Amino acid sequence: MIAAGDGRAPGLLALIAAGLADLRGWRRWLAVLLLGALAAAAQPPVHAVPVLIVSFSGLSILLAGAQTVRRAFADGWLFGAGYFAAGLYWIANAFLVDADRFGWMIPFALAGLSLGLALFTGAAVWIAHRCRCRGVSDGLVLAAAWTACEWLRGVVLTGFPWNPVGNVWVAFEPALQGAAWVGVYGLSAVTVWAAAGFAQLAAPATRASARRW
Repeated sequence: MIAAGDGRAPGLLALIAAGLADLRGWRRWLAVLLLGALAAAAQPPVHAVPVLIVSFSGLSILLAGAQTVRRAFADGWLFGAGYFAAGLYWIANAFLVDADRFGWMIPFALAGLSLGLALFTGAAVWIAHRCRCRGVSDGLVLAAAWTACEWLRGVVLTGFPWNPVGNVWVAFEPALQGAAWVGVYGLSAVTVWAAAGFAQLAAPATRASARRW
């Protein structure tokens, strides 16, 4: 658990982080689903990129509070389910061409696709848990695992590369220029690392150097 109180970390942030890390049962499921769905708002057409700070910092905090690799995988899977369900809403349009005949299939198609694709995000968080580090390295390991699994999602079984995190910069040309050097997956890695790194603001004072970073 991320320690709170007794002056070792910024009070409010530490309390929020501690409460989030300690969530159990349906409250944890709901929190991680909502964090994933919120992350989808960074994608077109909304372009609310700052929400990634909340989403990936929250995921990093939940990862720190996961006691088992099974819990870590479940957190990543549910985060991905929320992310894909919110970000791939447009697939419903195909079923609305003849809504009377196919409209009923929308929730099954969207849920099935989202839960299937979320296996990759679950694997990423599982890997990050297995390679657990401390301080700034937490976010770096999560970013590396996330990007590797994002790439796999784009090639496994013919691939489904929609909505990589690096795609959030499509409307911001200065940041988008980085793709010429590192590609969209490189942008994903940098973006997840930067966003998850904000979780260190709620870390104990023993990680003061991490907060300075």
